[in-house]
Amino acid sequence: MENTRHKVILVDDNMATLNQGKSLLQPYYKVYTVQSAAILFENLEHYIPDVILLDVEMPEMDGFETIAKLKADARYEDIPVMFLTSKSDEESEKKGFSLGAVDYITKPFSGPLLLKRISNQILHKRVQAAAKDYSDTLENMVDEVAKEMRRAEIAELASRAKSEFIATMSHEIRTPMNSIMGFAELALSSDTMPQIKDYLHKITNSTGWLLRIVNDILDISKIESGKMELDYEPFDLHDVFSRCQSVVLPGTKEKNLDFKIYMEPIAGKRLLGDSIRLYQVLMNLLFNAVKFTDTGTIKISSSIKNTEKGSATVYFEVEDSGIGMNPEQLQKIFEPFTQADSGTTRNYGGTGLGLAITKNIVELMGGKLSVESAPGIGSTFSFEVIFETVDSDKNNSEQTEFTLLKRPYFDAFVLVCDDNIMNQEVICEHLTRVGIRTVVAENG
Repeated sequence: MENTRHKVILVDDNMATLNQGKSLLQPYYKVYTVQSAAILFENLEHYIPDVILLDVEMPEMDGFETIAKLKADARYEDIPVMFLTSKSDEESEKKGFSLGAVDYITKPFSGPLLLKRISNQILHKRVQAAAKDYSDTLENMVDEVAKEMRRAEIAELASRAKSEFIATMSHEIRTPMNSIMGFAELALSSDTMPQIKDYLHKITNSTGWLLRIVNDILDISKIESGKMELDYEPFDLHDVFSRCQSVVLPGTKEKNLDFKIYMEPIAGKRLLGDSIRLYQVLMNLLFNAVKFTDTGTIKISSSIKNTEKGSATVYFEVEDSGIGMNPEQLQKIFEPFTQADSGTTRNYGGTGLGLAITKNIVELMGGKLSVESAPGIGSTFSFEVIFETVDSDKNNSEQTEFTLLKRPYFDAFVLVCDDNIMNQEVICEHLTRVGIRTVVAENG
C-alpha cells in the first residue's frame, strides 16, 4: 500500500462516515477529516493533499459547489477529487464527472475497493507529475543538444565537444525517461479505471516518442562524428523479423492495415552481423510505412539473392500503400532534419532524422538504401547486404510462423544494482511479475 506521506482529506458532515473512513484509511495514509467545505478551504491554506474524498450533500456549500470552487482555483485544480456519497442517481454521477471529479463512489462502499481506487489515483498523479517534470527537463536538454550540434558545424573542435557532451548527456536523458515509461507500463497492467488507462497510454506513447527523438539525435551525432560502429555476432534473421512483427502489429491493427511479412530462410546457417542495427533499420522503415499509410497494406520481406561459401547476399524490402512522394521530394528525404515538405511535418510530425540514420547504417553494413515511390500509390524501400554465415544448430527452414512471445516465469533470486530509486522500483516490480525475488544494492 501507499506510505503515510500521502495525504487524504475526507469531507463529510456525517461524523459516523468520517470515523469509518478514518479507521479504514489511517493505516495507509495521513488522514484529515473535516465536516464542511469552509473548513476544507481553511486547511488547504496549510497543506495540499494527494486526494480529496468529498460528500455531495452538505450544508452551506454542497459537494458540487465545492469541486467547482476547487477547479476554479489554480492552486487546487490539479488535486484529484473523488466523490463518496449516498446520492446514487445517474444525473448526480454525471454532474460530478462533468465538474472534474476523477471518481464517483456511492455509500455503502467496499473498503478494499475504496483503497484500490485511492491507490490508483495517487499512482496516476505520481506518473503524471513525473512526466511533466521530465518533459520540461527534456526540452531544455534537447535545446542544449541542438545548440551543441550547431556549434559542431563550425570546426572539428566543436565536433569533438558535441560528441563528448552527447555521450555524457545520454545516460542522464534516458534514465528518468525509462523510469516514467516503466511506471506507466506497470500501472497499465494493473486493475485501473478506463479513464486512467487512457491517460497512461498517452503518457507511454508520448514518452516513447520522446525517447525515439533522443535516440535519433544521439545516433546522428555518432554518424557525423564517425563514431558509430557495428557489432558482429551470429544471429537468426527469423528472430529479427519476429521482433519487428511484435512491435508493428498493434499499430497496423489500430489503423486496420493489412500487415504481410515474409522471410526466405537460410537452411542450417546463421548470419554474422549487427542484428540490433539491422532491427533499427527495418523498424525505422516500418514505422514510416505505418505512419504514412491510412488504408491498404504494409509489407516486409527478405530474400536470398546469392549464396557462396561462408557468405550470403540478403535483399530486404519494406513496401506500403501510403501517401507516396514525387521526384522532387525523393531527392531530399535522406538529408538530416528534412522531410518531404512542410505539410508532412505538420500532418505527421517527426524530426526528419529517421531516414538519414537508416541510410547511414545500411551503408555501414556495405549496402545502399534505395526508394521507389509515387504520390497516392505508396513507397518501397529496399537494400542488399552481404553477410558472412556460420553454421546453425537449428534448421532455419522450419521457421515459418511469426508469433508473439509469452511472458516467462522464473523461480529465482536476482541482485538489482542501481543507484536510482525509481529504476529500482521499476526493475523489481517487473521481475516480481515473472516470479523473480529481488534484493537491491544501491552501491558497491
